[in-house]
Amino acid sequence: MCRIERIVVVAAAFVLLLGGTAVAGQEPPARAAEEVIGVGDCEYCHVKQPDARLSSPTLLMKLDVHGRAGLGCADCHGGDPVAGGKERAHAAEAGFVGRLDVQDIPELCARCHSDAAFMVKYNPGVAVDQLEKYKTSRHGELLAMGLRKVATCSSCHTSHNVRAAQDPMSNTYPANLPRTCATCHGDAAYMAGFPIPTDQFEKFAASVHGVALLEKEDLASPACNDCHSNHGAVPPGAQSLAHVCGNCHALNMELFEKSPHLKPFDLQELPQCTVCHDHHAIAPPTARTFNMEADSVCITCHRTNDAGWQAGKKMYGAYTELVALQNKAGGLLDDAQKLGMDIAEGRFTMRDFRSSLFQLRTLSHQLDLVAYFEKAKEARGQADGAIRIAEGAIGEFHFRRQGLTVSVLLFLPVLLLLYLKIRSLGRETGPERHETVGSGVKR
Repeated sequence: MCRIERIVVVAAAFVLLLGGTAVAGQEPPARAAEEVIGVGDCEYCHVKQPDARLSSPTLLMKLDVHGRAGLGCADCHGGDPVAGGKERAHAAEAGFVGRLDVQDIPELCARCHSDAAFMVKYNPGVAVDQLEKYKTSRHGELLAMGLRKVATCSSCHTSHNVRAAQDPMSNTYPANLPRTCATCHGDAAYMAGFPIPTDQFEKFAASVHGVALLEKEDLASPACNDCHSNHGAVPPGAQSLAHVCGNCHALNMELFEKSPHLKPFDLQELPQCTVCHDHHAIAPPTARTFNMEADSVCITCHRTNDAGWQAGKKMYGAYTELVALQNKAGGLLDDAQKLGMDIAEGRFTMRDFRSSLFQLRTLSHQLDLVAYFEKAKEARGQADGAIRIAEGAIGEFHFRRQGLTVSVLLFLPVLLLLYLKIRSLGRETGPERHETVGSGVKR
C-alpha cells in the first residue's frame, strides 16, 4: 500500500471510529442509504476485518471515482452482495473472484473503459481505446508473453483509490507520476532481470525538467508519460526521439533538421537530441556545451581544428562576449537606478537583448554561422544601446551634481554679503532698544 493510501485509510478509519462504526464481534449499526458504498453489503462486513488487506479497500472506495459513481465491489469482483452471508456472497456460481490475477486486470477494466456507450454516461471525456494502446506498449507485450512482474492498470491507478488525473492526490497527477513510475523502475531488486537502469528517477529529479515539475510545480514541464506515452508506453526509438522532443521544442527540431548534423546522425541512427542533451538527466543548456574544451559534448565527435571545432569556437566566443556585455549593462543600469535616475528605456532594451540571446542559443541547433552571427550582431547593438543609456544617466547625475556645486559656490558670496548687511543693521538699531524708560517712552 502506498503512502497516500495509508493516509486515506487512517483518516477514514478515524472518521468511522468517531461515527460508531461496528468492530469485530459487534453487530454493525443501521446505516443511512448515502453511507453505503456501491450496491450491496460487501463493505458492511469488510470494514470490520482486522486485516487491512480486507478492510482498507472499503475505506478507500469512499474517495474512489468508481465508488462515487455508484459502482460497487461486485462490479469487479463478482459474487452476490445481497445474498446474505459470506458463503453465498462468495459463491463460485455467482461469479465471485477474490484477488484478481494480474493477467486478467487489463481485460477486466476494459469491460467498462472500452465501451463507449457505457462510459459516455459517466465521463464522455475519457478515451475508450486504452486497452488497444496498452497491448502495443512494452508493458502489454511482456504481459502477453506471460511475464507477471509487469505494470497493469492498477499498478499506476491503484485498485480502490482511483482518482482523476487532475486530482493532486492521484498517482497519475503530473507532479506525482514520476514517483509512481519509480515504484517499479526505481526498485533495483524488482527490476532485476530487465536490461534497463533503475536510476531514471534520480536523474530526472535533478534535470531541468524534473526541477521545474517536482520542485517548482510547473505542470507544463514534462513527466514520464509525455515522452513515453501513457497506456501505450514504449521507449522512443532513435528516429522518433527528435519528434518526441519536438512536441514541445518545435523550433529546435525544425532548425536541427536544416543543420549539417541531420544526415550523419541519421546514417548512424543516432538519437539526435539526446546525443547532446542526454535522456533523463537533461541539464540546463549553457555555452560550455560548445566551448570545445574538456567539458564540451562537441569533442565527442569533433577533433581539434576541424571545421566543426572551429565553428564551435567562434560561436562560443560570440556568445561569451554577449554575456559579458549583459553583465556590464546590468551593472551600469543598477548603478544609475541607485542614483535615482530614470533608466526605464535601458531596461526595455535589455529585455529585447535577452530575447535575442535566447534566439541565439536556439540558432545553435541549425549551425548556420551567417544567421548566428547576424543575430549576435543584433544582440550586441542592443547591449551597447543599454550601456549608452546607463552611462548617459550616470553622466547626467554627475553633471547635475556639479551644476549644483557651482551654483552653491556662486551664491555663497551673496549669502555672505546678505549676512554682513543684516549684522550691520543690527548694530545700528541695537542701542535705541536699550534707551527706553520704565514708562516705555523714549527719552
